[in-house]
Amino acid sequence: MDGENRLNSLFKHFGLPRIYSTTPCLNTARGIEIGTWLSAHPEVTNYVILDDDEDMNAEQMPFFIKTNPYEDGLNNKVKNKAIELLGIKKERT
Repeated sequence: MDGENRLNSLFKHFGLPRIYSTTPCLNTARGIEIGTWLSAHPEVTNYVILDDDEDMNAEQMPFFIKTNPYEDGLNNKVKNKAIELLGIKKERT
């Protein structure tokens, strides 16, 4: 199973939507890669950046959630923040 499929499986477990797409690898700051992708996809107006690096552009910071791969990476705190940023309504249990 490749990385994107593993992430989608993990996202499903946490109640998050599937990965829409991935950014190009331009060997530059992540913010530039993300900005390049967003420029090519103007239909995307709501997104979340999950990353362990903080080299995002200033306008991307409200959509950025820093993860720590050495601790637990995607956890309930990260999940809840992503759900809030994406505007996903939580199911009542």
